[in-house]
Amino acid sequence: MSDTATTVTEYTAVIFDNTDVFSDAEEQTLLEDMESLCEYGNISIVTLISYEGLTYDIVNNQYLETFGDTSGMMIFIETKNSAMRIYCNGEMDQTINSKALSDITRNTGGYATDGEYYTCARKVLYETQNYLFNDQVSGPMKIISSALLAVIIGLTVTYFIVRNFYGRKAAKEEEVLGSIFTQQKLTQPTLENTGSVNLVSVPKQLRGYDTMDFFDDTIDTFKRL
Repeated sequence: MSDTATTVTEYTAVIFDNTDVFSDAEEQTLLEDMESLCEYGNISIVTLISYEGLTYDIVNNQYLETFGDTSGMMIFIETKNSAMRIYCNGEMDQTINSKALSDITRNTGGYATDGEYYTCARKVLYETQNYLFNDQVSGPMKIISSALLAVIIGLTVTYFIVRNFYGRKAAKEEEVLGSIFTQQKLTQPTLENTGSVNLVSVPKQLRGYDTMDFFDDTIDTFKRL
C-alpha cells in the first residue's frame, strides 16, 4: 500500500494505491496528469480489492474526511472484478453530470476490465479534463451566442417597425395628395372651344363663389390660353 499526494493551489491530488497496482513511476505520471485537474477541484485515485460494502454514504464520508466539503472527484478501481467507478462532489459534480459520468465510464471501463488499471486511470483523467475544459469554454460562448441572438432579434423587430411606420406614412401622404388632385379637378373651370369664342363652363362646386372671386379666376384662366 502506498499513498502519494501533491497539493496544487487550494486543491490536492492524491493516490491511495491499496492494491499496489501502480509502480512508483506510474504514480508519478498519474500525479502529473492529476495536477491539471486541480484547477477545478480535488482529485484522487483509490485502488481496492472489492467494492463490496462500499455504499454511497461510505464513499461520501471518505471524501469529506479527505478533502472536506469542496469540489472534487474520486476514482475507484476494483481489482477483484476489474471495474471502475467515479464519485464527484461540489462544483465538479455539477459539471461532470450523470451523462458525462456514463460517457467516461463507457469509454474507459474496458481498460479496467482487461486489467490495464494504469491505462484506465490515465484515460479517466484525460476524459474528465476534456469535459471540464469544454464546459469552461462553452459557458462564455453560450452567453455570447445568446447576446448576439438578442441583438439580431432586436434589429429585426426594429426594421419591421420602421418599415411599417414609413409605409403607413407614405400611404397617408399619397391619400392626401390624391384628395388634393381630386378636389382641384372638381373645382377647376373647364373651357369649351366653339370656334371663335372660348366659353367657360362653371362647375356646380363654384356656385356660391363671390362674384369678384369668380371674375378674377376667369381672367386668370383666359390669360393662360
